[in-house]
Amino acid sequence: QRHVRSRERHRAHRPPVTLRFPYGEGRGVGLAFQSREGVLRLEREVELKLLRIGRPGELAREIEPFTITGATLEYRRESHTLRLVGAARARQGQRELTAGEVTLQLDADLRARRLVASREPVLHSPAPRGTATLAAAEFVAFFHHDGWVERVQASGGVRGNLAAESKDDQIAADRVEIEMLPRVNQPNVMTLSGGVTAQSQHRGELQKLEAAALRLYFTQGAKSNERRLDRGETLKLGSIS
Repeated sequence: QRHVRSRERHRAHRPPVTLRFPYGEGRGVGLAFQSREGVLRLEREVELKLLRIGRPGELAREIEPFTITGATLEYRRESHTLRLVGAARARQGQRELTAGEVTLQLDADLRARRLVASREPVLHSPAPRGTATLAAAEFVAFFHHDGWVERVQASGGVRGNLAAESKDDQIAADRVEIEMLPRVNQPNVMTLSGGVTAQSQHRGELQKLEAAALRLYFTQGAKSNERRLDRGETLKLGSIS
């Protein structure tokens, strides 16, 4: 019992650690490093901040950082991967991805290349007069070399919901791919495929669309951080009820 208490006191007094790499920085508590295996670990209170490269004339305050938090972190030097486990959150502005595990793959220059979220991931985004959520078995985000997200893929029982005032929209598909607007990380085009259903309930009236594939186009909302649905089209034969 004395040994356990001594170990708990030792952990509690471990100082915070700050990490810096060319295109980001991080911090956490409880650093452990295995030089032979090239593995670095942070035991708790982990936060990473990815810095995006601004174009000429772009003010630093206009570039929202991409922040990832988690309970623990493991970095493997050979594969250039950062793995965060335990209540992981990836956030930029008002958009947030929550998951039980997030793995960030870096390129040879240590720039963000790909992010994989698993273990019940859910994407939360602002929408006109409400909030949109998208859940799936796995999310994969692909980064441009300047640091912004180019596209997002969701796979495995994808379910989406938009609840706003008296309107309730829902979508379901096997797979969803979202093409983002350059540099601003806002949705431009969403393509759904495999057993697609989309239904909208407004003031007691229900409309439902079923199709093999569906493409949705977004446009600017009332606020700068909002995108609203502009139009949609079926890519294959569908039915409306």
